[in-house]
Amino acid sequence: MPNDPARARIPHVARRSGAILGRITLFLLVWIGLALLIAAAMIRLLWGEITVGQVLLNLVSVETDGGGGALVWVGVLGIGVLPLVITAGIALSVRFRRRIRRLRGDHDRAWRSPWLMRAVASAAAASTVVLGTASFATAVGLADHINAGNSEYDLSDHYLQPRITGDEQKRNVVLIYLEAGEATLEDEALFEKDAFAPLKDVTTADAGWQSVEDLRQYEGGGWTMSGLTSTQCGIPLAGATSAASSGALGELREGDEAYLGGTTCLGDVLDDHGYTNVFLGGASSSFAEKDNFLASHGYTQIKGLADWRAAGESASSFRSDWGLSDQRLMARAKDELDELHADSVRTGAPFNLSVLTLDTHEPVHVFDYCDVDTQDQATSVFSCSMAQVAGFVEHMEEQGYLEDTAVVIMGDHLKPVNTGDAFQEQLEDHPDRSIFNRIWIPGGGADATLRKGVDQLSMYPTLLEVAGLTLSDGQAGVGVSAFSSQVPEDSAQSLSPAVYSELLRSRSSEFYSEAWDDAATPGSPSTLD
Repeated sequence: MPNDPARARIPHVARRSGAILGRITLFLLVWIGLALLIAAAMIRLLWGEITVGQVLLNLVSVETDGGGGALVWVGVLGIGVLPLVITAGIALSVRFRRRIRRLRGDHDRAWRSPWLMRAVASAAAASTVVLGTASFATAVGLADHINAGNSEYDLSDHYLQPRITGDEQKRNVVLIYLEAGEATLEDEALFEKDAFAPLKDVTTADAGWQSVEDLRQYEGGGWTMSGLTSTQCGIPLAGATSAASSGALGELREGDEAYLGGTTCLGDVLDDHGYTNVFLGGASSSFAEKDNFLASHGYTQIKGLADWRAAGESASSFRSDWGLSDQRLMARAKDELDELHADSVRTGAPFNLSVLTLDTHEPVHVFDYCDVDTQDQATSVFSCSMAQVAGFVEHMEEQGYLEDTAVVIMGDHLKPVNTGDAFQEQLEDHPDRSIFNRIWIPGGGADATLRKGVDQLSMYPTLLEVAGLTLSDGQAGVGVSAFSSQVPEDSAQSLSPAVYSELLRSRSSEFYSEAWDDAATPGSPSTLD
């Protein structure tokens, strides 16, 4: 039926539907491109250079309460809402202009040509997506991540399970992580004063305290969880894509999967040898899966923001974005230490008390207890935080705990120097940045010479020996204890700097698949030989 109206309308309906679908696709591409552009800009502004693994394991875990605070809403509004508003504004503007032209009877064929308009719109949408994708890929180091998959080096060739050959000298351990505790802040030529002076005054070499000269952040690290896992497990925090592909990452988010469950870490070894492991922090324990990591590796008590609120800490003792002040955290740590030490004396069982400070986390926040006496508030905040840790050390000395308890104080990572961060001008191009640290070993341990220039991965075996455990060849993970004057020839630490760097950045897919799988441990649990 050549004059059938229904059949005649089919091409028109098809063209109309195609046009609508095309517009939806174009605006969807614009929205995606804008979201990626804004996400890249935020990452650069707030965190600087990051990795794909950090995005998967850390940034997606930010929380409104004790895990970033306002940053969460900035992310939601900036990445989620703003691109949508801009895209909707563009769509409404296009529709409004068309309506105006129709009302005016605009018959300019050049501008009404559907093919020309579609070509211009398509080019604009494609440009936005390409620019956004490229910017985001650069911000998260996607190229490095892809290149790492082509590396000929693999961590499994150098990873060693810790072999404990004796624990007769095991002792209590106190481990204090200083948020962004960079040793460069000691330099009074760069800063208004030595921010570490209060802590240095109570941890002098004359009194028997030691330090690892030029302690380095491992290449690829730079955030709190990387600092915790590298110093307690001896491997770079990576392999999130391996975990994601196996489904472990999704289960990790739900709390059903162990964090690096296939890896033996500090808490596991200490637990095997009768230690009670306790962790205290000012921020939310669940931020970045910190509680999952600790609970997966021998820590039986993990206290954070929710616990301090439940314990009745006053509102003035908290900062809204992260959590409890170092003044109150160290006061709580003193009480915890008193209880742990009393129990240890009574039962003969050792303990490990780990503490993570908070005050020095960006953005700068000045608590009431801190008297600002510098032009740059951040310098005073660092000094005030160190004074609180120094008070904790003095408490240990006054109570006699240093006679049977080893102490390690170290930064969790270098100070971030992103746009807007404190000390960016002084640190961004500094050629020799290192992590502050102090080590106390009761009973003459200061006679040992610590190897200089080690990185965070070698702190894992160092901590095991600080605890008084005898470690075969001084090796654990891919690190070699700082107490070992010689580095074994087959160790990762004996590699050239260039090869070692590539090893740390290698994808090591098989290794990390096992490291994230608690059913496939890369080695056997440490036991006495």
